[in-house]
Order: sequence, then structure tokens, then C-alpha cells
Amino acid sequence: MAYALRGRELTDNKKPGKAELEEFRQYGMLVSEDGEQSVEFLVSWTAKDINLWLCRLLPKPFEWLDAHLSIPDEGSLHWVLLSSERKKYFRLRRTMTTGKELDEAKGSTGQKFTAFSVVVAPRVLVPKSVYRNWDHAIARALTGSADAEDETDIDLDEADFSDKAAGPARPPRTVTGKGKAPA
Repeated sequence: MAYALRGRELTDNKKPGKAELEEFRQYGMLVSEDGEQSVEFLVSWTAKDINLWLCRLLPKPFEWLDAHLSIPDEGSLHWVLLSSERKKYFRLRRTMTTGKELDEAKGSTGQKFTAFSVVVAPRVLVPKSVYRNWDHAIARALTGSADAEDETDIDLDEADFSDKAAGPARPPRTVTGKGKAPA
């Protein structure tokens, strides 16, 4: 499965299964509230607040993105917010992502709070070689060198792919939890 933007659309929009989610957790791309780490957010947050929160929750993916793409300019982000309908993701198209959009994307109030999730997808493909060894990939990105497999990484906002193009897997970054700050 390759989650990536092709123009303004996702190349694959199917939600991952439990086995895939477990792999994402193993490689630091999925966080859930476990008593040690709070995944709560405030609806009053700005995009900058959300970005800092995501960097704290998912440090290795965001450290690699910053090393690989450089730290984004003010007002730019290395990720897009996804929402879901049934078993498919779609990109939320907002001019600005705030805590209000996170609250909307996490799911309806009819769901149990344990079923809430916030899903973000980076704007570039992340090869398996990167997420299976973050430290090595970060070090290589900082020195400007790339493995052969890493060279398949491209910015998909500007790429033109055929539907049959094979790309490296790029899972979404998922954060699960209550989605509201304590009173």
C-alpha cells in the first residue's frame, strides 16, 4: 500500500488492516494512548501547535522529514490531514489545519472515544528502508547521501504517476486517543 499525494489526491485510500497498523506501531509511525503518553489535543490549536505535537508524538518520522526535505518554511507543513469515510481515507482540503480540523477528522461523537484517530500523511513517499531504520536514514539525509532505494523518494505533490506505478510503501501516521484535552 502506498499512501501518497498525486497532485491533490491520494494514490491509495484504503485503510490499513490490523497487521499493517501493528507494523506502523513497531516502526514509530503510529501512537496510541497507553497511560505513558497523552495524545490529547486542543481545538484551539494552530497548525504550528499541531506540527509541534506531531513531532513530539512521532519524533523519528518528523526528524527524517526535516533532514530529507529541510525544515519547512513558515506556514508550510511536511504532512496533510486525512479523514475517513467507511474504509477509505481522503485528504481534508482546508486552507489551514487547526485543532478544529483535527477534531473533525478524528471521527464522530457517536463513536467510542477509544475509536478516535487522527491520521496524517507526509507529502513524500517514505521507503521501507527508511522507516525500518530511522537512525541510519536520518544520518544519511543529514549528510546528503541516499541509498539506491531512497532515491525513489520524490515529492508527490508535483509528480505525475500512472496508476500502475510501483512506489515504496508510505504508511499514514496515525494517532489514536480521546482527542480532547483534560478540563
